[in-house]
Amino acid sequence: MPATNIKIDIRRVGLLFNAIITPSSEEIASLGFVPMALATGTSAEVQRPLATVVIGGLITSTALTLSVLPAITAWTARLMAGRRTRRLAVEAGAVPAAGL
Repeated sequence: MPATNIKIDIRRVGLLFNAIITPSSEEIASLGFVPMALATGTSAEVQRPLATVVIGGLITSTALTLSVLPAITAWTARLMAGRRTRRLAVEAGAVPAAGL
């Protein structure tokens, strides 16, 4: 594998790492909403739904990031590898160029 491809892979890993760590760090921030979600005092009828929605949204975004993002990345990598293989086959004259 040429050195340029290794650099591209390292950049992709960095982007994926950032995309996964950011929502996870927000998950820690959502712990600040727990007292607000459990509040029973004055104006709790306004604070509780807000806190519940924020905590639920952060948990959902983290779960989707950890499951959907890797799946999309793997699918895109397979798609690009298939196109690269097809292009090399056409250049070698192994298959007709139609549909490229």
